[in-house]
Amino acid sequence: MNKHILIVSLFGEISNSYSRLHKIANAFSQKVSIVTTDFCHSEKKYKSRTAIDENNPFFVKYIHVPSYDKNLTYKRVYSHQVFAYKLRLYLNNLVDKPDLILCLMPPSSSAYICALYCKKHSINFVIDIIDLWPDSLLPLTRYKSMTNFFLYPWRWMTKQSYKMATYISGESKAYALAAHDINPGVPWSYTYLGVNKDQTKKLVEKSNFQLNKPADEIWICYGGSLDNSYDFDLLLKAIQDIDDKNIKYCMYFVGEGEKRSFIEKFTVDNSLNIKITGRLAYKDYLKYLSVCDIGINSFRKESFVAHSFKFNDYVASNLFILNNLVGETSEMIDQYKIGLNFNEDNLPEILYKVCKNWETYSADNLNMELLIKNELDSVRIYKKLIENILATLK
Repeated sequence: MNKHILIVSLFGEISNSYSRLHKIANAFSQKVSIVTTDFCHSEKKYKSRTAIDENNPFFVKYIHVPSYDKNLTYKRVYSHQVFAYKLRLYLNNLVDKPDLILCLMPPSSSAYICALYCKKHSINFVIDIIDLWPDSLLPLTRYKSMTNFFLYPWRWMTKQSYKMATYISGESKAYALAAHDINPGVPWSYTYLGVNKDQTKKLVEKSNFQLNKPADEIWICYGGSLDNSYDFDLLLKAIQDIDDKNIKYCMYFVGEGEKRSFIEKFTVDNSLNIKITGRLAYKDYLKYLSVCDIGINSFRKESFVAHSFKFNDYVASNLFILNNLVGETSEMIDQYKIGLNFNEDNLPEILYKVCKNWETYSADNLNMELLIKNELDSVRIYKKLIENILATLK
């Protein structure tokens, strides 16, 4: 099938084989072009073009956008709007029009621009939802009623994008269904972020970090951004509890973010064995996870997240997972017995129980390979996604 596929992703890292953008682009055998930004959201700095273009088989258009240094800021919203405006200009000047545009959401603004362009030129429009904006932002603010009012135009733009899609994809069943409920007449599917154990092993082997873990010490980790989406109050209280009960442990926060100073102050005030690595290269991030025993997936109450990047990283690293996301993630943990689920009341109790009886719980991690095979094998699930999308082409 000789088709031209255009993929639009504001957050995508095409040079990172673990990014969803890379996995989707790589799964196509057709001609693929990509539009993304020259700003790296995760590192909050402009991308190195040398690193970007190395071994990259795709044509990539890098749109220059203003930088921002925090996740929740007007500068970030402005940066996204600039991307949408420049994306519109770029699409309108295309000579070689694509047969299909696949847009990763969020943000809604760029998806809406793609949707209008596809409708005007009778082009297939696929959305892939990796987060439910703006709804997922509401739990992060204290002024929910006022915020909800001002988010109405944003929500309208999101729903219009859903309505104009010819195929709906989501990184979880819940996300895909949220869009499909608004546009029930089109085909849909969900594809988890995915795990490739061979790639994980190779990346860990490339890390030069030497981590010496005492045999009698349990290493607990939280991997990812230290921002307001996560319940660090609950997590830190649980660590304080096992410290008070003389559990021999070390807690690693493998990441960087706005809550770092809060975590550091709590650590000093309570004399806890907590270490923060700061932002790391992905291979080093995975190295830390691979040496740890327990991974904690702790989101704030009322979070709209259904399935997280860190959960897949924990699975790839064979960690015993403590999780408070409800729905698909908690169901996987229960079904495959790869950890335990907790709520805002019982994490200290559960963490202590697991640490106290670690020999028993560490042996429970036998179904991780089965989970990957059935649900998360990235090679298989992305190939299936592309087959489903191409089958709907006009």
